[in-house]
Amino acid sequence: HLVRGGLALLLEHLGVSLVHAFEHRQVGAGFMGASVGYVSARAGLDVVLIDRDQESADKGKAHAQKVIEDQIKKGRAKPADAEALLARITPTADYAALKDVD
Repeated sequence: HLVRGGLALLLEHLGVSLVHAFEHRQVGAGFMGASVGYVSARAGLDVVLIDRDQESADKGKAHAQKVIEDQIKKGRAKPADAEALLARITPTADYAALKDVD
């Protein structure tokens, strides 16, 4: 808690909202964007995958699901890891999701 507290104080001093400090918004949910989103979610960040239409954004999340399922089959992750990771990824075609980012 001390590290988190120190980080929170530093971010507050820098004028960074904690809500946005632990979020990642990825424009483009193709292979590369989906992979960046997966790695970010795996690191514990909330991810918003944004693409031109909902179907494309959903494909980006499906890529993350395939990757984590492969990790489970190899014994490198647990089913609970997949649930938590996928809960952190929100696919959307709504570019308004970018309104609060720099």
